[in-house]
Amino acid sequence: MRHNSWVRKTAISLVILLLAGCGGGTDSATTVADSSLVTAAVTVASEAPTSTSTLAATSAPSTTSAPAPTTATPRVPTIQIINRSPLATADIRNWTEVATAKMSIWQADILGVVWPVGAMIREDARDKFDVPFNEMQQVLADDVLSELLDDVDAWIDATPCAGAGGWRGEQARSIKENVRLWIGGSADASTAPDPCFESRMAIYALPTEVTAATAQRIYLHELYHALSTYLTTHCAPEDGPEKPEKYDAQGWIVEGTADYFSYVVQAEINGEPHPVSAILQAANNDAKESGTDLGRNAAKAAAAVRLMIERGDLAEADVLGATMFNDCNWANDFSMSDPAAAYARTNWHLIEQRDGIWRFTSAALNG
Repeated sequence: MRHNSWVRKTAISLVILLLAGCGGGTDSATTVADSSLVTAAVTVASEAPTSTSTLAATSAPSTTSAPAPTTATPRVPTIQIINRSPLATADIRNWTEVATAKMSIWQADILGVVWPVGAMIREDARDKFDVPFNEMQQVLADDVLSELLDDVDAWIDATPCAGAGGWRGEQARSIKENVRLWIGGSADASTAPDPCFESRMAIYALPTEVTAATAQRIYLHELYHALSTYLTTHCAPEDGPEKPEKYDAQGWIVEGTADYFSYVVQAEINGEPHPVSAILQAANNDAKESGTDLGRNAAKAAAAVRLMIERGDLAEADVLGATMFNDCNWANDFSMSDPAAAYARTNWHLIEQRDGIWRFTSAALNG
């Protein structure tokens, strides 16, 4: 099996508005994503837009009948980043620009939210958050936290699904309640809620002890999920024929591609020479701690993704562009019934260190 990229990458740059805010501040970015043109511009504060190049884009064919978007008219996807953390807003903006430019298709508005949390109060507070997030100490002042929550609520309320009927409207309302609970309750949340097909989120609670490098990689990981067009929610909607279990069973490829993307893009941004070695070292460490069962472990799954790439079964450009998520075929393409995927899922742990670089063994590559 070989997953070749069938989407010609379009050059996308952002309309950026630096808004006043607490801590790092708030960024907002807008792009034109017309089916035939991509118009780029950059705006800082109240300065006039500066036009740049206009490039032709190629529409991507869909090999699977996927759920239709909520809105039928052409839209202008936007990215807005609300940063209340000690991280520099300009840095987060740069990470977002680099990551977004790699996408083969970008169709959804994105809200990225980064805020600080303190030391852990207790592990696995699912009785409070309904998911196994840890409960952390609140760092933000009450008024700043309230403003943050109101800004997030306002963004969700403006999504196309907020006023929709049926499961789409219910999903938007449910995600609004959950995100408010997680942020307001100081959960150590790092996730990518999707209140609407056209409106996605990448949210990250930054613990005080986490390094800037780790924060960067986690943010890029969640951003990749947000930018992936078709994941479980929109391949198996409540009013559709597919069951979520079909896609959840292949969660390894969702987590593995996101983690692979985060390492490679981080290395590109920071000028680091060996992102693959870092991926394989992290996978090897996890194998020592928890065994070779893949599950949904992001580090292990990223190694399996790399093994597919090195064996010629998967194009790296398709991983970095999230091309496999441009339709809903990925649940079949990366299941154990596919020989190439099955091989990678079984042999990803055949890793060794030679000359200071982590690599796959010859047995992994040639088996």
